[in-house]
Amino acid sequence: TTTTTTTTSTSKAAAMESASLSSSASSFGFDPDLATAASALTLNATNLYELGVSEHQAMNVSWGLPMAVVTGCCYAVAANVASYVATQAERTGKSPPRTTTLLTDIAALAGYVVGGMIITVAYASGAAVPVVNATMVATNLLVNMVLQIVLGITYYNKEMRVGTMIFVVAVFQLATIGPAERGDVDIVEKFTAPLALGWTLALVIMLAVSSVLVVTTYDAPAESMHKICAWAISISVMGTATDNGASVFGMLRGVALASMMAVYFFMAGALLLLSAKAPAVCEASIYVPVQLCTQMVFNMATGFLVWEDQTRVHNPSAYLATFVICLMSVYSSSSGVDIMASGSVKLYAYTANFDRSHFGQSVIAVLNSWKRLEVDNSEEARAAASEALRTMLFNGSARGAFTDISLVQLAVALSGEASEYKATAQVVHWMENTPFFRKYTSGHPEFSEALRRSLSGDETLKLAHIQHGSQMDLDEDDQETNSDWSSSDADDGFKELMKP
Repeated sequence: TTTTTTTTSTSKAAAMESASLSSSASSFGFDPDLATAASALTLNATNLYELGVSEHQAMNVSWGLPMAVVTGCCYAVAANVASYVATQAERTGKSPPRTTTLLTDIAALAGYVVGGMIITVAYASGAAVPVVNATMVATNLLVNMVLQIVLGITYYNKEMRVGTMIFVVAVFQLATIGPAERGDVDIVEKFTAPLALGWTLALVIMLAVSSVLVVTTYDAPAESMHKICAWAISISVMGTATDNGASVFGMLRGVALASMMAVYFFMAGALLLLSAKAPAVCEASIYVPVQLCTQMVFNMATGFLVWEDQTRVHNPSAYLATFVICLMSVYSSSSGVDIMASGSVKLYAYTANFDRSHFGQSVIAVLNSWKRLEVDNSEEARAAASEALRTMLFNGSARGAFTDISLVQLAVALSGEASEYKATAQVVHWMENTPFFRKYTSGHPEFSEALRRSLSGDETLKLAHIQHGSQMDLDEDDQETNSDWSSSDADDGFKELMKP
């Protein structure tokens, strides 16, 4: 603000000086054209000075962004300390000692408290709240991914890794093209503007409605979208209030500052408790990205409708587009969230068009093939039923009707029904022909041998028939195989199968 005032005063002074110079030149008999040229040169020099000051301001990196990075690291470390202890206890089947649990909780709480204090100072630094918030979220996600991979807490697939990295790159771009620091402004004037009043009222209504839904849907399933959205909106509204409340600390003095800080710390404490509770009652893989995106949108809207960030952005379209990339990257990296698939499932549930879709037709084909098998058990009928089932599973998986977890549960259930979870020729054959195991067993043939030794004598013969395409009737060999099979025969059979 001081620099802007100075450059404006300098510009006015230069204009007055050039006018005075032109007038004095004429009175002393100098060439008016020469005086005009001197005036233009003076004004151009002043404009160049102002341009230099503006570029210096644009390139001046606020301390708010480095502090947002530190906060993201604190939050990620705090979350993964507790997660690592819980994961180890689940894997070993042993509950950690009370001392370990207590120290873990204290360390996690300390991380959140320290991070909260730092981000408060970051917002109060005057940097644009949406940019600071996005920087903190990007750092949190990046460090969280690194820690979870290194500590073996969670496997990050390609979508999650690429989505996180795109988010980091987009936030770097956001920090470059985002709003400049707003400086000292009239807070009362900003918040009493019509758009600001309307947006504030909308936030209050959303907080009230979502708070009611948080209570009424508390016992709903963790994956309920009504429940997840209620928690996400409620926490996001409170987060937006605390973020933007902290950003005015530097503009207040005396009683006004003390009152604002009292309200801020009360709301921040409630927000901390709710944020710690939400992942426990909601499906975390869905709740976390929904909440992050919601708060980013609310902060951006507050920046435009209250603080008029668009007046301090060189290219608002590029700024908004980068923000959309941030949101899409969070969505892409969240494997548990598929809005289109969820929407299509609900559409099928409430309309009569299910049988017209590709998935619906494949389900009907399976039902028809099952009915046909009741009266026709021929090879052709069985082949048609097999193909119909394969098509239905493929279409259901591609459209989100069948999740990866549900297909795994189906495979395990079928294994239990068919063999009481014992090794079978079909499972071993399937494992050996996956790209991963083909590559691994090519360099570790002993693993393939160990895998096949898990089969019984009958299943070893079945595996041989599957691999060699034999059409022998295994039922005729059952009695002879069961009577004289031994472990040595199994080893011999294994060696035979291992031959090229």
